[in-house]
Amino acid sequence: MEFWINVWGLILAVVLLLYTGLFVWVTAGGMSDIRAMLASLERDELERTHPEAKRNEPRP
Repeated sequence: MEFWINVWGLILAVVLLLYTGLFVWVTAGGMSDIRAMLASLERDELERTHPEAKRNEPRP
């Protein structure tokens, strides 16, 4: 009986570690995507309100 308790305890520990890693990975990726989206929105708003201020073109 103790063997099965140890087996299921080990399975539980492995699953919790995997889900914790997945949670961290998805959270970090989502935060990165949100930062990129906000930067893109800010850049688009700047170009819409100030068309002469293109960031990719060097100023003369």
